[in-house]
Amino acid sequence: MMKRMHPTHYTAPALDFESKTGLTGIHTPWTMPEGLSHDEQENQALVLLWSVIDDVGLDYATVTKAFETTHTAQRDEIVAMFDRLVSLNPALKELHFLRGDVNAVSTVIGGVASQFNIDDIHFMSTVTKEAYEANLPRLRAIEQRCGIEHLNWVPSPKTCQRINDQLDALVQFTGRAKSPAVKPGF
Repeated sequence: MMKRMHPTHYTAPALDFESKTGLTGIHTPWTMPEGLSHDEQENQALVLLWSVIDDVGLDYATVTKAFETTHTAQRDEIVAMFDRLVSLNPALKELHFLRGDVNAVSTVIGGVASQFNIDDIHFMSTVTKEAYEANLPRLRAIEQRCGIEHLNWVPSPKTCQRINDQLDALVQFTGRAKSPAVKPGF
């Protein structure tokens, strides 16, 4: 069986958005365990997750069953990563209800490693297709307001509101229709 190539390039799109727009409170600089960088933490989780996906396929139900039966060692390692992150970042305790869903736990680890805020992590680890689609107009409106093609992450409705509130305040302060926070070339 041919192994898939998996992404190893680290991104922190919410942090990147903040640095390019001057907005604040969009990302969260979570503490990583054992001196790991955010990139290393994300790659550790991805290697475990993809080792299961490579064996059983991408179907959510099949991966979940594999974690419960044939791939319990990977499941235990992923849950242990989650527990370490929670111990270092008490705000993550509100996501502890996800601990039994290894797919959601993997998503949380990826969100922490990508420096998403707690609202975005919760949203992306529990979102339904309907809620995701209902949020798309908010995303597109932010992209339009900022003159960018793609946000590169899915901010939660709360984060979208936080972004719009800051953009509204800047527009009100400057009187310009487009956010003055967006730096040239963004």
